[in-house]
Amino acid sequence: GKENPVPFPGAPSGGMRPAPKNRPNRQQRGRAMKSLIDRCIKGWIVFWSAVFFIGVFINFLEIILRFFFSYSIDLFYDIPVWCTVWATLLVSGPILLDGEHVSIDALQSLLKGGVKKAFSILNAAIVLVFGIVFTYGGILFVSELYRFNTVYTRSISVPSWLIEACVPLGLFLFTCCAVYDLYKKIMKNND
Repeated sequence: GKENPVPFPGAPSGGMRPAPKNRPNRQQRGRAMKSLIDRCIKGWIVFWSAVFFIGVFINFLEIILRFFFSYSIDLFYDIPVWCTVWATLLVSGPILLDGEHVSIDALQSLLKGGVKKAFSILNAAIVLVFGIVFTYGGILFVSELYRFNTVYTRSISVPSWLIEACVPLGLFLFTCCAVYDLYKKIMKNND
């Protein structure tokens, strides 16, 4: 059965409100949120992969221009490097969550139970400290570039802080992912 409508004052339908609809439970909402986050992360990685591809394309275009037409553009040397660095740094956090980063699992595979979990937590804590220290260093670095108004002088002048902003941004994202990774490892049951 259906529940009977519940009366309440001021309702347009003669004081009756329809029966409550089935709402998703907490577990279903959690799965939906995880699915949304996973899609966002996948889209983020695809976007920065496209930026990397654009950098490679510009690099090949520069080689073709130089080889066949003896013509070169200053920024064609720099843009591929900038695209590569931005793409690499801004993808480092999401790949940490997928376990796709560089890691050494030989020692951890020999451990069992609580020792394995403690070792995993220690590794995650070290990664988090790395992220915090390098994010702070990146902020100091970019703020100095901004303060001294440093520019890349090419055919057009580009502010250095604008190019190097990927360092604190990418490492901040990495640090946020490292916090989440540490949380997951603390909450995980022993294997």
